[in-house]
Amino acid sequence: MTGNDADRSAGLWLLSFSATTGAVLCGRVGWLPALLGGGLAALAYRFRLGRGRAPAAIRVVQTLWLAVPLRVAANGAAALFPAGGQSLYVPAVVLGLGWLLCRHARGGVLACCAVAGFFVLGALGAVSLCAIPDLRLRWLYPAFSWGEVLIALAAGSGGMLLAEAIPAIRPGPGWRWAAALAPAAISALAVGCLSRPLAARQASAFYTLSRAVSLFGVAERFEALIAACLTLGICSACALLLRAACGGKTVRALLAAGALVLTRLPVPEVAAAAGTVFFWGVLPGIFAAKHEKPHSEKKSKKDEKSS
Repeated sequence: MTGNDADRSAGLWLLSFSATTGAVLCGRVGWLPALLGGGLAALAYRFRLGRGRAPAAIRVVQTLWLAVPLRVAANGAAALFPAGGQSLYVPAVVLGLGWLLCRHARGGVLACCAVAGFFVLGALGAVSLCAIPDLRLRWLYPAFSWGEVLIALAAGSGGMLLAEAIPAIRPGPGWRWAAALAPAAISALAVGCLSRPLAARQASAFYTLSRAVSLFGVAERFEALIAACLTLGICSACALLLRAACGGKTVRALLAAGALVLTRLPVPEVAAAAGTVFFWGVLPGIFAAKHEKPHSEKKSKKDEKSS
């Protein structure tokens, strides 16, 4: 895989991650917090690029915390199959597939997740286009909550995860900003078609939206397609989360197993988002700033010698 192909594949992986998390969380996060959180996450990723990693002890803590967002992803997949009830079957399959994707080499996992991104983005785009005629602008009143901004920031952590998973490959700015705007666009579509109170009551608002989509005035059964494609996107997101962990396949298998156990435990959504923002947003930014400082001092000394 050449450099440009790898960058495009990483961009598709990042955009698929953001679109999938946006579709899973769109009922619980308004479009304004999603827009603000996505923009801040994109700026943090831009600042993070090309800078050093955190120390080994911090990396271990970051890896352990990844079980919490993995739990959120697994529960999001289970919500797409309400007939399954409280079964662990869907979360176990999603986490297992994400782990299997991580067993590939760097080029293999990039290619697999890029292909998955094509299907995910194509399906989400088709349903979104069909749902636009049902959009009600009066329902898109701006609602703001700092808890929702935290959730949006956590959902936009794909860039930081990608910087840890594959540090040598960087998506272009177009991919990064598309990934920042995708959750806000999906949230606006879900709220504008369902209304904010109805969307907030749904386990998966975008899945509920897909059940009401009609094409040429005829109701189409899109929900099976959306469930399959979102499940594929969640598997790709789990692969990114597991790939960002330090350690080999055994550590990643234990991490997936821990996330499966956590699916049975109540974890407050805002607390989970705050922890993800701290461990995968604030801490990498602190160590990136520390890594940048010696370089700037060395550069200034070199300029003084040359003058």
